[in-house]
Amino acid sequence: MRAEDGTLRPARYMSRTEREQGQMMSDFYGILPAMSVDSNVRGIDAVLVSLVEKLGVTAAEFAPEVLADAWRKAAGDFLSCRAELLTIANGKARIRTAHPAVRYELTQRKAQLIKVLNAVLGEGCVKGVQIVHG
Repeated sequence: MRAEDGTLRPARYMSRTEREQGQMMSDFYGILPAMSVDSNVRGIDAVLVSLVEKLGVTAAEFAPEVLADAWRKAAGDFLSCRAELLTIANGKARIRTAHPAVRYELTQRKAQLIKVLNAVLGEGCVKGVQIVHG
């Protein structure tokens, strides 16, 4: 059986007795009849994919592992241990550090960081860098 989104789902068939019992439960207790275990089954991965597509979220904005890996490649081992890439939203990468010297170094490397982050995450993903102290 094909669902609205085009995926195949198992069809759910109920006997007359099952339908009547479900209707009695609904009438007496005011609850909907229980669904079969295998009716309209969708995996959690399919649900998450459709949710992410509806929200229009890209992998760079969604997955912390992708951000951490991209940050390690862009900043190098020394800086990536002392600063953290928090988010990339609306083309701006937010970076947090508590070290003034690291903040200065990141400020000096903004153009290089943007270039490497775009190379790793996709062209046009990062247009600016905001460095947050704390």
